Amino acid sequence: MWKSQGGVLDGVGDSAPPTIEIAQDVIERFPYVSVSAVLVTNLSAMMSGLDDGRIDATWSDARASLAEQHVKLETLAEHDVLKPWRVATKCSGLKPSTYKSSVEALCRRLLREGPVQTPVRAVNLYCALSTKHLAPAGGYDLDRLETTQITLRLASPATDKFLPLSGKIEDMPLTKDVVVYAAGSSVICWSFNHRDARDSALTPLTSRAVFLSEALTCDGRTRSIAMLRDLAAMLSPSGVDVSVVHTLCSAQRRANLI
Repeated sequence: MWKSQGGVLDGVGDSAPPTIEIAQDVIERFPYVSVSAVLVTNLSAMMSGLDDGRIDATWSDARASLAEQHVKLETLAEHDVLKPWRVATKCSGLKPSTYKSSVEALCRRLLREGPVQTPVRAVNLYCALSTKHLAPAGGYDLDRLETTQITLRLASPATDKFLPLSGKIEDMPLTKDVVVYAAGSSVICWSFNHRDARDSALTPLTSRAVFLSEALTCDGRTRSIAMLRDLAAMLSPSGVDVSVVHTLCSAQRRANLI
């Protein structure tokens, strides 16, 4: 049962390390899929010590990086790094122009309006790094999860539940062809990286968190790893309370985050 305050599940993750896994059915559809992950165990304290100026500077770096990589609004959908996500979305039975990848949406946002600004500074930071590296990113509060065993898999329409962080739930159906991150029967991110769930999102008080970045190509995997390494270095220059970056693929589908 969920606690009535704070959305924390009693006893979750106290004895066993968090795990990440890629389901075989996802690998069969996307043979080059990978997931990179980093575990942070003292996030709120780390963010309190990170100056807002460094986050602003990361957004400036992201804007410069887009220019260097020739990322422009008018050709964004056809960019070599971003196009594989549109293909994957179409393979999931969804319309790519409607259900854009998180990284494409972030690029559009920065080029049109400017940086993402939310009350959760950790979200602002990983969004800036995601845009800079053209690699999807998501952060999840481990103490709000049904279980700390997280799997990238196809949705189970009969049993899964999903409450999107924003948008209408009916616009994000849990069909059998949609790839999701799930903790037990709780979907924490829908359609690879399109929309996070409200119940597992980071808050300003989050302490234990996992940051994830998935890829569909070898180049994308390299970008995911670089992005998470940058994130870890900014959060904890000494490496304390931050794990190494774990990367999963068809050759190694499961890892303990330690």
